[in-house]
Amino acid sequence: MMGMSSFITTLTIQVTTTTTITPPPPPPPLLPTTTQVNLEAWSQGKEFGDLRFVVGSRVECRIGEDPVTGWAAGAVVQLMYREANWPEGVCAPYQVQLDDERLIFAPHDIDQVIRAEQGGGGGGE
Repeated sequence: MMGMSSFITTLTIQVTTTTTITPPPPPPPLLPTTTQVNLEAWSQGKEFGDLRFVVGSRVECRIGEDPVTGWAAGAVVQLMYREANWPEGVCAPYQVQLDDERLIFAPHDIDQVIRAEQGGGGGGE
């Protein structure tokens, strides 16, 4: 009689499953921010529309990276300011004399660049 061990065979079962994973659709293209739109309009010399400030208005201009302390107070000294080396038709809505005597321009008439002077004279830098 043959031994029991010779009658035992090894049974190997291989199970494979196929799962199809569909990648998500690509995200929609990013819409330009207001700042990007304004930068593009400014570089092309497009109109600004109605300006919010007049010559003599007390304002604060963003001069630093920090959104809280990166502001300096001053007064609007010229509207539709331009420099000789800028392309034809390109101008900045405001030239501003800061309280520290620096003369700068605000390239956009938006609150992220120029705003009405806050109580206390602004954040300063």
